Amino acid sequence: MFMRPISVASILVSALIVGAFVRAPLPGQAVNPRPASAHLVTTPAGLNGTAEYLASGSYTWVAPAGVRGVVLELWGAGGGGSRPYGYQSSGDGGGSGAYVRSVVAVQPGASYLLTVGAGGFGGAYPAPFGTPGEVGGATTFADAAGQVLVWAGGGYGGNDANDGHGGPVDPSAQIGRVGRDGGHGFGVTPGSGGKAWIGSLEPVTALVGGHGGVGQVNASGADGSPGYAILLW
Repeated sequence: MFMRPISVASILVSALIVGAFVRAPLPGQAVNPRPASAHLVTTPAGLNGTAEYLASGSYTWVAPAGVRGVVLELWGAGGGGSRPYGYQSSGDGGGSGAYVRSVVAVQPGASYLLTVGAGGFGGAYPAPFGTPGEVGGATTFADAAGQVLVWAGGGYGGNDANDGHGGPVDPSAQIGRVGRDGGHGFGVTPGSGGKAWIGSLEPVTALVGGHGGVGQVNASGADGSPGYAILLW
């Protein structure tokens, strides 16, 4: 039987046609759809720097040349524990701060203000029995004009109405976790502070709300832990 020679060009054309047919999406099927909730910021050179902030306070961060996006992980501070409700009773623990992770667009050379929240004070002796702990400070990242771009709320203090609730979370954050509640004091056992979430890196210090005061007349609630922040760019 006579076989007509098949050219290399014919093979390539056939392969392209078959490949296009195989890769063609079915009706109504999207190709590599992007989630509607995705928040995407890209940098031309990838990640090339990081910074860690362990203590409460205000810090200035300047975006390096060529950097147009920064990854932020923020933890709000813990709330303080409450003073005992009376002799042989114990206070409630404060809640932990919220955790957020977001990618924020920045301008090269521009200055940004990072504020790491301070821990809430515990209800302290000689304040009256049942004095609640104070709320922990929020950890925020703002532009030079003072506009907050992303934040993580501080935990609430323990009080005689209920345990300290975890801190609120920025609804615009791409990943966010509300802080954990503090524990309830019972008898002479104080309520423990709410434990913070672990991000991409476990915090060096335990980020918790303050423990409630122990069941003694002169006992005070413990202070909450300060906030924490990690920046990557």
